[in-house]
Amino acid sequence: MCFYSPAITVALWLTGVLTTVRAIMLFGAQLVGGIIASALVLGLTPAGSGGVDVVNTTVSDQISYQQAFVLEFLGTSFLVFSVLMLAVEKVCLRVCLEGTRLIDNVKHRATYLAPVGIGLTLFTLHLFLVAWTGCSLNPARSLGPAAVAGKFPQYHWIYWIAPLCGGVLSVMYFQLLKALNYNSTVLDQDSDHEVGGLRPVHMYVSRGYR
Repeated sequence: MCFYSPAITVALWLTGVLTTVRAIMLFGAQLVGGIIASALVLGLTPAGSGGVDVVNTTVSDQISYQQAFVLEFLGTSFLVFSVLMLAVEKVCLRVCLEGTRLIDNVKHRATYLAPVGIGLTLFTLHLFLVAWTGCSLNPARSLGPAAVAGKFPQYHWIYWIAPLCGGVLSVMYFQLLKALNYNSTVLDQDSDHEVGGLRPVHMYVSRGYR
């Protein structure tokens, strides 16, 4: 997902996963990729079928622009936070950066499950938001169809500012959790062996009646 959304690219840059140069190049490539993909949709769909206008993201007439902004803002923050927790935190569990050179990269054994969690998050957001805002959550997703169709609605700014701000919010929350050392709340959560000395509550209750 991070290879398609500029909002996630900005979040990865803010967390130090991407260097500035790579983030800028990836950001531009994502925007160009969105336009090329929309052009392919226009070229491959038959005339009269609606073409690229069908996949353009639009705000429903039943909500205001302010409501659409909040929905896209919160939706993107949920998506980016799932990427940070399931991919960034697990893939770069003990990453040390020396300048721009990655000197240590330790993969967590649950990393392979990250696409499942991120995909389910995106699927859930689509179920809720697609009827109201088109569920963009991605500036490149909205720019491509609008550029190819040549139709930029007056609320097009929502699909830029809301996702980028949502990504920044998720980074702030992610850094707060790391500052609070959240991974210490569960003892030996990554251990291959059962933690000794821990008993369920019902065992203490049953002993009290004896």
